[in-house]
Formats: sequence, structure tokens, C-alpha cells
Amino acid sequence: MYKNKDLSKYLKTLIIDGNFIANAKIVYRPYICPFNVILDIIKDKSISFFDIGCGFGQFLSLVVKYLCPDKVMGIEISNELLKIANQTLQLTKFQNYNLEVYNGSQLPVTLKDYNYISMIDILHHIPKKEQEAYLKNLCQHLKKGDKLLFKDINAKTPFVIFNKIHDLILSRQITHELPAAKVVDIFENMELEIRYFKKITTIVYPHYIILAEKM
Repeated sequence: MYKNKDLSKYLKTLIIDGNFIANAKIVYRPYICPFNVILDIIKDKSISFFDIGCGFGQFLSLVVKYLCPDKVMGIEISNELLKIANQTLQLTKFQNYNLEVYNGSQLPVTLKDYNYISMIDILHHIPKKEQEAYLKNLCQHLKKGDKLLFKDINAKTPFVIFNKIHDLILSRQITHELPAAKVVDIFENMELEIRYFKKITTIVYPHYIILAEKM
């Protein structure tokens, strides 16, 4: 399995001059988010990655480094984050990538050109009344054989409070975590087969990871 210290060490090579806060979030993210577990469950040899809510580009940078994809694409609602993600990916020297800003609801048609779609720590930032519809819409955009790599914070644990405090301080948002079982039900009802499921806590953050395939 990939080690957090190795992932963090690689991300240190991608830091941006003069942006201490962004650099800290990029470099130390593997200690909070279980990227090591997520990367380890991807076994396919020929992959292309589409990342929903790519943020600073940490995950796509790790995908480029360790999984050797044919191409990657990220979408993000924040122009500021997208600018940093572009700088981060440029430092990887990987050329076949694309980044686009989007409105948070309308997924681009180019999603169909990728066989892995990732959505990591995005759901709990979506308004509660819109979450189920968003997930169903995402599932409808997948073609047969596509794999959805999904990670979020599990609402069914008292440790969820630590994520709420984290996001309230760093993102100034009140988050809306869902129980892992609820997300699994939505995926299965949308003709996705669960290939991998795991609950894991890093420090005090209660995660769940799903790998699902569109049937």
C-alpha cells in the first residue's frame, strides 16, 4: 500500500511559491484524506480520470504520478482553486490534462470520455436537499463499465463533528454529511454495482470509500 509520508513527500515537490496556506493544504492532505487507500484499490492498467471538485489538484497529481493514466480532467466551481490546480499539475510535467470551471450542478459532456470518475469529499458541501438528485444525475452520466470512485464523511458516527468543525473553520461552511449506507442505496438503485466498500478513520475524520461500476 502507498504510504502517506511518500505521498506527502511527492506533493512537496509541487508547492507554489508564496502561497503558504495552499501549500500546507496540498502537502498534508494525505494525512487527513486516505489517498493511500484510494490509490491502492485502482487495479486497471488503462485508465483515464475525471475528478469532480478537483480543488488544488492534489488527487489528480497523485493519480498522474502513481497510476500513469492516459489522460485526466478536473472540474471545480472556484476559479481561484482551479488556477492553483493548474499550477500544481503543470509541475507534474504531465501534459494530457484539462481543467474547467463549472457551476456545481451541470456536468460537462466530456465526462463520457473517461472511464474513472472520482468524487472525493464533495457531497457534504452540496445543499442537503440537492444531494440525492446530484448523485442520481451523476450516475445517469456514466456509461456501462465506467467506475465511480467516491469518498465522503460518514454521518453515522460521533466523529462527524470533527469534520463539521474543520470545514466551518477552513471553508466557512456548514456541511451536510450523509450516512454511508444511504449513498450505497442510491448507487445500487441507479444500476451501479459496489466493487469495494471501506470505512476508515484518519486522525479523527470518519471516511467511507466506495468503488462502484455502472452495469
